[in-house]
Amino acid sequence: MEGFREPAGITRAAVIAVAIYMGLDLVSTIIRFFERTPGGVADMLAIGVFVVLLACLVLVGRWIYVTNANAHAFGTDEMSISPGWAVGWFFVPIANLFKPYEGVKETWQVSHNVAGLIEEAESPIVRWWWGLWIVTGIVGWVSIRLGGLSETPLEGAYYFDLLTAGLNVALCLVLIRLMRRLAHAQRLARHGGVFS
Repeated sequence: MEGFREPAGITRAAVIAVAIYMGLDLVSTIIRFFERTPGGVADMLAIGVFVVLLACLVLVGRWIYVTNANAHAFGTDEMSISPGWAVGWFFVPIANLFKPYEGVKETWQVSHNVAGLIEEAESPIVRWWWGLWIVTGIVGWVSIRLGGLSETPLEGAYYFDLLTAGLNVALCLVLIRLMRRLAHAQRLARHGGVFS
């Protein structure tokens, strides 16, 4: 199939990065909750969390691009969002609240339909991922506003940090599941679907 790129490698790399980020962020948040003083172990871990987060942004962005390009390569007319915009919409204010979801949803549905996994094409996993993405972002924003960069963050900030970390774990687990299932569907679609 012309233009198809095997998604296994980028999926594996993105899954590993997301799993490392999830674990580091959770450990860092728990330590910060108990330390409650700036300059401790949690602040040092925060540097690692930030570096791994950047790696996640690059790898998951690349994964979104590759899987969207693969869905286009299947030759259906159901795709309205290009591979570049599937990633680019994350950086456009207001549109970033719904367009990235539409891009991944199209990729998911086309890939599953072409693979012959018709029932899975309507799976709620993409909605769960996007809902958790939005809610985690809002709770994280509140946490930052409460804690700020001050030496004495408000007490509630630590609890919002814990809530954000818990939501982030759920978000990461759903994203990992979504990436694996979509990569599997694309491999099936490339080889003629489940009925070949």
